[in-house]
Amino acid sequence: MDRCTRITAPSSLRSARTANRAPAEARAPAEHGMALLKSWQIFRRSRISPNRMTAIAKAVLALERQR
Repeated sequence: MDRCTRITAPSSLRSARTANRAPAEARAPAEHGMALLKSWQIFRRSRISPNRMTAIAKAVLALERQR
């Protein structure tokens, strides 16, 4: 008996993985951006209007991209 036989996923599972990959790849940059924003102290303790926070968030993401 060969112990190194590779067990493959059924074709329905492979097609489901393929179908889920595209939305996941599109969603990943936004999730990474949100993770970066959550790491900044100013966003955890802010007490200003959401409109102002949007401008600050855009500035922070621009600074993070320059790193």
